[in-house]
Amino acid sequence: MLREDMAATRAPLPEALALAHRLSRSNGGLRYSTASAVFERDGRRVVMPGFQPFAVYEVAVANVAPDLERRPPPETVDEVLSWAPYPLATAEVAELRGIALERAREELQRASAMLAAAAEDGYWSIG
Repeated sequence: MLREDMAATRAPLPEALALAHRLSRSNGGLRYSTASAVFERDGRRVVMPGFQPFAVYEVAVANVAPDLERRPPPETVDEVLSWAPYPLATAEVAELRGIALERAREELQRASAMLAAAAEDGYWSIG
């Protein structure tokens, strides 16, 4: 599966090629960048090359899976972390809570969430 995924990054779908400016150029060809996503379900497909604002992902999911129930916005960072099966970046928590990055960090620290440092920030999990 890993080899298939690696090959797929170097073979953008037609929808992605329509937005070639959102793709990376390497080795003489186009490829997906790290933040690209493809959502598929029941014959529906939405392709999003490159990083997109959160609202774009929300619209994509609604288009490929309109029957999914949307959760209400989380009221606390504890609630966000309890939903996630893996650690979340500060920016992800901030986006889901609808708050600024610094406030998200403060709430995560007050909630005794555990930070695994990465780059200039990190990933948070339940403490």
